[in-house]
Order: sequence, then C-alpha cells, then structure tokens
Amino acid sequence: MRRPRLKALAAVLSLLGGVHGAPAADYREVIGYRLLEKVLAIRAPDGAGIRIAQVEAPLLSRPGLWQFAAAGAWRPDVDDGDFEGKRFHFVTSIGEGGISGHATGVGRLLYGASSSMASAATDIDLYGATDWMRDVLRTGSTFFPAQMNARVVNHSWVGSTGSPVYDSEMLRRLDWSINADRNLHVVGVGNGSPSPPLLGNAFNVISVGRSDGRHGSGTAEIDSVYREGRTMPLLVAPMDTTSAATPVVAAAAAVLVQTAQRWAAFSRNTVRTLDGGALPDGARPEVVKALLMAGASREFQSGHGASDYRRELDRRSANGLDRIYGAGQVNVLNSYAILSGGEQRSAEDDRRRRGDIKPYGYDFDDEFGGAAGSNEVANYYFRADRRHPWLTATLAWNVRISTDSAAAFAGEPELVDLDLELFDDTEARRVAVSASWAENTETIRLELAPGHDYRVVVRPGDGEEAFLWRYALAWRRDTGG
Repeated sequence: MRRPRLKALAAVLSLLGGVHGAPAADYREVIGYRLLEKVLAIRAPDGAGIRIAQVEAPLLSRPGLWQFAAAGAWRPDVDDGDFEGKRFHFVTSIGEGGISGHATGVGRLLYGASSSMASAATDIDLYGATDWMRDVLRTGSTFFPAQMNARVVNHSWVGSTGSPVYDSEMLRRLDWSINADRNLHVVGVGNGSPSPPLLGNAFNVISVGRSDGRHGSGTAEIDSVYREGRTMPLLVAPMDTTSAATPVVAAAAAVLVQTAQRWAAFSRNTVRTLDGGALPDGARPEVVKALLMAGASREFQSGHGASDYRRELDRRSANGLDRIYGAGQVNVLNSYAILSGGEQRSAEDDRRRRGDIKPYGYDFDDEFGGAAGSNEVANYYFRADRRHPWLTATLAWNVRISTDSAAAFAGEPELVDLDLELFDDTEARRVAVSASWAENTETIRLELAPGHDYRVVVRPGDGEEAFLWRYALAWRRDTGG
C-alpha cells in the first residue's frame, strides 16, 4: 500500500490563527441565535444528541507560532470547565498527546457548555489531522475511506501536500466520504491569501471565512474538476480568525441537524445511515448546506463597511454569491425558519399541491435529472405579497465520486450541471438566473413585485446529458437582509 510522505506533507499544513472570540458583541446575538432562544424558550435547539467530531493539527511548542508540526500538542483540554459532562473519544492512533490552546478554544465554540450554540452536545470524537488523513481518508492507499459516525465534523486547519496529485486525491476521498457517511464537514479557509487547497477546495464541504473579509478567497487550480476560481468561502461568521469562525458555523449546523431529528414533521422522508440510524431529509448534508446559505445575512458589518454585499461587479460570482463573503454571514434564526417551514415538493413530485410553496421551506429531490424516469425540471410556485418582498433561494448538490471497483478506491469526480431560475409568470418573463457550470451551488436573491405570480425552476444546465442524482433547494421570502 503506497503512502504519501507525511513528514513532508506535515510541513505545509497550518492552523487558522489563535481562537479568541467575537471582536465585539456576543456572536450568538449577532447571528440570531439569542433571538431564536427567546422565541423558542425551552424548545430552543442546543445540539443535544448530535455527535460532533473535531479534527485538529498539532502545534509547534514555540509561543505565538501556529505552524503545524509532525508531532506535538493537538488535543483540547478535556478538563476545561466548559467541557464538563462531555464524553471525549480519541479516535486516531496519535493518542491523547499534549494540550493545545488552539484546540481548546475551537472546542469551546464548537461544543462548550457556555460558549457554543451546540452546548448540549456530549459525544465528541477527536482526531489528529495527520492520522485523520492517513487512517480515515486513507490517502495514498487503494482502500476506501473509513466510516465516520459524527454528524458534524469541524476542521480549523488548512494546508497542501505540495503535490496536486495528492491534494486531488484527498479532496476526492473527502467528497466520497461525505456522500457515503452523509455527514457535514465544515472547513476553514486561510486567514490570508491565497488559501491552501486543503480542505476548502472540496465540493461537498461548507467552507468558512470571516465577516471582515480578511481571508483567502477562491479555489486553487488542482485538476480539471477541482479548478481555480470557484467561490470560496461559502459562509462567513463574525469572528476575528477563521479558526474561530469555523466552529461557529459547525455548531449552527449541529443545531439544524438536531432540529430536523427532533421534529419529524419538518421532513417527508428518512434514510438509513451506515451506523444504523435514521437520517431525516432536513438533516442531510446537502439540505443543511442549502439552509445555511439561503438563511445567511446579506446585510452585516464587513471589512468594507455595512451592507456592501455584491455591490462591486467583480465580486459577483456566476452562482449568485459574493466572491469574498460567499452567501453572507451565518444567521441561525433565518435558517431555522426555513427548516421549520418544512419540506415542500415541486409540482412534478407532488401533483396534489401542484408545487405551491410557503414563504419558508425546502425540498430534497433524490431522483432528478431525466434518467431512469426521473423528472428533468422542477417547478415551485408562489404569489408575492407586501409582507414578504424579497426572495432568497439556494440550490445545493454534491459532486459524485464514482469508482470502477468495489475493492479498490480510484474515485473519479462527476459534477452535474444544474441551474436555478426565477420566472415572473404574471409578466411571462425570466427575472433571475444562477447558472455556473463549475460550481455545485446556485443562489438567486431578488426583490419581488407584490401580487405577481412567480415560479422557481430547477433544471439541468444547457447541454447536460440525462443523469440521476439528488439536490436540495432552500428558500425564504421575507424583508431581505
């Protein structure tokens, strides 16, 4: 079994700066979680029952130096007061190792009792980054990646092997793993530019930056599929390092997964996971990504000032995002509202309702694309009103990693092309479109005309051959922001 040169690889991985906290007010107030707590009271989601994984890189011992080392302190302080009642599981063979202040700070934001939105999460899987790449992704071998049982996985580190071949292999293995395990990997981007390709260049992850915009943006050129210039990060959070921003978004994901698992009425179907559990549609990784992106705030205090989202033409990506801020600043209140609106099917999949959708909601279509008798277009209808003047909608789907053999991993990425459109049926014209052929998300945001009939349309991109795959669509109609 061939192995990558892990010693050389380790020299180019690094942590994403120290973990301090929000630069101003309590970040939970800024991103809508405190208001959600007030609205829901004792029913407010807090991550209870959600298994979380934290992947951390070891630190060099010199103070102030955040460079990744081949060995050294990497684990959170399990005796920290914020971790009382947590059950830590050391998964990889690196063992418990030394205590890392970086890992402890990330852990507080990810699952800490007083510092995190997912404060009630109790089972925490801990991985050293080198062992995770070797023993879970199994990079450099012919073996398939190992199973991960955590629903949400946090990576507050970046890096590169120095080889596009190995970088590409790691990204393919991670994307395959997400499809197989149906979990969410939330990954940080570098605090400076350019950001290394690991792990933000993967398609199926949620990449995270800072609300002040001081992070690397845009993917690097790895190969013909993992190409340069795709939108990265997808979300930002109001923290002063990407190491801190990443667990904020991961905790938000855990809150949404818990909500979907607690309230069966929010989902129409469930799927059996590899660990024997039942995963509702609202907790699938594609759906949670769409919920977070559609719910993100476009008006927030950024490094350029307030409310400057997509104002500059060169910041407008082909898939409807901002090249620096992605979908915007995570907003748990908005994303919860979308999820609680429930799963609502297209006209093609639910002829009784004829595709009529409410102001908040989502859909997960696991048989789309025109092949094998599946529908090749999906229509969602609504009438605009003065109380809900803005539409924000995000379409998300995973890249598929195909393998020719069940015995040896040789994954080839297959990215289907989907477009998202909005039609004003009252005026019989298309009023918005998101149609990037290189991305796996599309987003539209538009102010609506009250009293007009509209139609959201999902369709394959021009020239796309028939396929059979799945997508998630999330939307909100509100006052904007």
